[in-house]
Amino acid sequence: MTARSQPLRVTSTAFTTQHFTVQKALLPYKLATAASQSTSKHSPRVDGDVFEDILRYLRSNSTGDPVYPLFYDQAKGFGYAIYQHILAQARYFDIPPLLEWIEGQKYLKAIEIERSTNILHRAEDVSTTHYANVRSEYYPIRRTEKVYVCPRGIDGHRGHQERCGRQCENAQRPDGKLYADEEVISFLEVQSKTVFKQSALTDET
Repeated sequence: MTARSQPLRVTSTAFTTQHFTVQKALLPYKLATAASQSTSKHSPRVDGDVFEDILRYLRSNSTGDPVYPLFYDQAKGFGYAIYQHILAQARYFDIPPLLEWIEGQKYLKAIEIERSTNILHRAEDVSTTHYANVRSEYYPIRRTEKVYVCPRGIDGHRGHQERCGRQCENAQRPDGKLYADEEVISFLEVQSKTVFKQSALTDET
């Protein structure tokens, strides 16, 4: 049997949903009036920009597995303004589960930020490729270290005293020093990973 569609005109935009959704999901709320008056003028108190999100929630609720809305941007964070609009509409339509979920800010449980730090001793260890949910920031750490200098001035021996042989040991630097101060740059990597907890969108507790 083909599911029968039923138009809803509660805003300046007409929405089409299944008759089953209207009967089971919409009728317990004020939307019942809108559903039975599909040709009537829209209500000025209905926000058409977020009504689709409310309808999507009610559709999922009609199956017994409600999925609550998530508005999150990795750069901007949660869409608090959108949640405020939906909250107002949930009050208007008197939808207690959605109202309580947003008022309790339970959407915050859907996103976790995992942070870790790591010291990179070489510039080539800095990675430029990450998954989309990972962001890394790098901070240079400058310090001075004592570096071995070959008495014979051989660059390949610099920093590696074990490479020097007897000839190097018998040589004498003019200043008599075997070590020189050298600036060493390493990097502090601060990595932030955004983790999506899908179960939080279906959990009412």
